[in-house]
Amino acid sequence: MLFIFRSLLAALVTVLVFGLGNPSAHAADEGAVLVYPASYFDGIELNTVRDMITRVPGFVFIDTDTTKRGFGASSGNVLIDSVRPSSKTDTLSSVLDRIPRSRVDRIEIIRGSAPGIDMQGQTVVANIILKRADQTQVIATLADTIYGDGHQGPALSVEFNSQAGENSYGLRLSRINEIDDDSAGNGTRTLVVPGQPTVIDASHHRGAEKVGYGLNASLSRPVLEGAFTANLTLQQTNFNSSVFYDAPSAASFPYSHRIRSAEAGANWDRTFGPVELTLVGLQRLERNEYFNAAISSGVDQTFTSVSNTSESILRGTVRYIPSQTLTFESGLEGDYNTLDGHSSFISSGASIALPAANPKVNEKRGEANLQASWKFAPGWALEAGTRFEFSTISAQGIPSRDFSFIKPRVLLSWEPLPDVQLRARAERVVGQLDFANFIASSSFSTNGISAGNLAIKPDQRWQFEGDAEYHFWDKGALVLSYTRENITDLVDFIPIGGGLDGPGNIPKAVNNIYNIELSMPLDRLGWEGGTFKPSLLWKDAAVPDPVTGEIRQISNQQDRKLVFNFLQDIPDWHSSIELTMQTAFKRPNFRIAQVNYLQLRPLYVELDWDYKPRPDLDLQIKLQNIVPYQYDLTQFNYAGPRDVSPLASYQLEHNHSEARVFLQLRKTF
Repeated sequence: MLFIFRSLLAALVTVLVFGLGNPSAHAADEGAVLVYPASYFDGIELNTVRDMITRVPGFVFIDTDTTKRGFGASSGNVLIDSVRPSSKTDTLSSVLDRIPRSRVDRIEIIRGSAPGIDMQGQTVVANIILKRADQTQVIATLADTIYGDGHQGPALSVEFNSQAGENSYGLRLSRINEIDDDSAGNGTRTLVVPGQPTVIDASHHRGAEKVGYGLNASLSRPVLEGAFTANLTLQQTNFNSSVFYDAPSAASFPYSHRIRSAEAGANWDRTFGPVELTLVGLQRLERNEYFNAAISSGVDQTFTSVSNTSESILRGTVRYIPSQTLTFESGLEGDYNTLDGHSSFISSGASIALPAANPKVNEKRGEANLQASWKFAPGWALEAGTRFEFSTISAQGIPSRDFSFIKPRVLLSWEPLPDVQLRARAERVVGQLDFANFIASSSFSTNGISAGNLAIKPDQRWQFEGDAEYHFWDKGALVLSYTRENITDLVDFIPIGGGLDGPGNIPKAVNNIYNIELSMPLDRLGWEGGTFKPSLLWKDAAVPDPVTGEIRQISNQQDRKLVFNFLQDIPDWHSSIELTMQTAFKRPNFRIAQVNYLQLRPLYVELDWDYKPRPDLDLQIKLQNIVPYQYDLTQFNYAGPRDVSPLASYQLEHNHSEARVFLQLRKTF
């Protein structure tokens, strides 16, 4: 680890010493907006907009957060023709994967704010500007993943894209096979029970992929002198896995999860002189079915759960742009969300009552916002505003609860030098409750049963962020960021009752987030076509444990993520090669009668080769996890609440993960 940090420090020193005085030349600098024309990516073997985004120096892609309800709160940080796609189930990454590189005119990176751009609560967004040239494309993709245990996961998609004047259409049919669990592999488990002989048995984790089918359709055309877009997503996926131990334990833990979802969204934009109007409508339906069991000598437990959720959204935004330096914006959003859930827990033939086993919940939420963006001096920009949120949550069996929050936001950006921007942000952020927290859940192989909690409240965070961004060497960038979060009503595990715990609120917590992103082209160091991209994300929290009162980390928050990317473009071979290495990390989980730590070590290593012999043909080969990391799960189980009960057992599981090979052939007609 010391060597890794020294390497990162050396790279930063190199940038600061040799980078000054060498401003970026290939991206047009328009103050807060950096413009990357399509020609910027010449010589790089890329297929889609998402591929292009990963090559933009200093830009970190943020995908749609599907766990958050509402439209504004779940946004990523990429716009298409200045508009955010009106979708959630169809994530932003999926949308970008369906836009061919050939359709892109330019990519604008907007830092701080810009007139006429909805920043979606982000400090930096990418705006994809598409060409208007008529074209029709059919894209067929064949893929296969060969897993370490020998089984294969084939995937297939066929896409149709057409642009005719101001009208565009898209249709995609897919057979889905995605990596959903990195724990698959074999290992050993050591179980220690005080006063009894230590038990060591072989452990096996099976099932790594999510498999299913999907349909995506979209259209864009002029309607009532405005731009109208609509999309439809239908998807079903299944995930099956199991954990089992050989003798002497001879226990197995099968698990399955099926998701069926449907989503329809529409967006209409029209300009009335200096006024822009945006209307968004979205409807989502989802059904989740879970099954989990624990089967061993003398013990037979099963947990089943079915939940149906819906989300209906209407949003309107009015933007007034009196000049190129000033923008006023106001908007309204209304959401209606429902949950109808049913769960059961049976242990050795007896039905066990669970808190919030069969919740019926609905939420009515409204939000109004008002903000202004002002470039008040050369190199200076200010965005300030506030949102007011009101919601009512009604759950069967308990009185309805009303919540109201004022959420101010201030973002100040300054460019003291042509390739340097400094940003400071202060904002109050209110979380959206995950409906999954209202219903009981289980994971017998790790945490056991979690109770649902109908009394849970959304967390509130005052965020104070400072960023420094520096561009250098034509295609280089360095971004340093620090965020301090002062949290009220943190959502974490708390005692619920009946000896169970579940998601609930801890009154106070703090979280410090440090982030370093570097993209360093190596041409000037004699390595033509090479790029070194290290990334460090470190989170350090302080939370009073609701059971013991001791200060600890936030449950399920990964402590650090250190990733090294080495990119090599070889235009003469029509190839790009990427080597990715991710260091170890630890993620703790604190329950009423258990503490466990998930740790991955020593390294995750992936080698990708992208070969494009013709513009319409692409072959991709990925060797994933080629230095199989160790997946360790350490558990301390107590006889009751941790503050008053003795240790009942200690379990340490060493699991050696499996390497994988991913193959993909993409043909454009």
